[in-house]
Amino acid sequence: MSTVRWEDVKRRVHEQQRAAGIPVLTPEEKEEAKDRLLAEVPAYRLAEIRREQELTQREIADSMDTQYTVA
Repeated sequence: MSTVRWEDVKRRVHEQQRAAGIPVLTPEEKEEAKDRLLAEVPAYRLAEIRREQELTQREIADSMDTQYTVA
């Protein structure tokens, strides 16, 4: 039975991904992507609650006494 080091497996997969045009992220880029995704979950839930309560973004902004601008 032969063994293969994990680093060799990862290197081979990354080479295949690059050859196929699939971007290979650095550990830092992966962490940033994970953080962005985790931030989107509560934002999506808040929007869902706002829609369930049939409130507009302007109504929420007014209730928080903040400025509402359309981007």
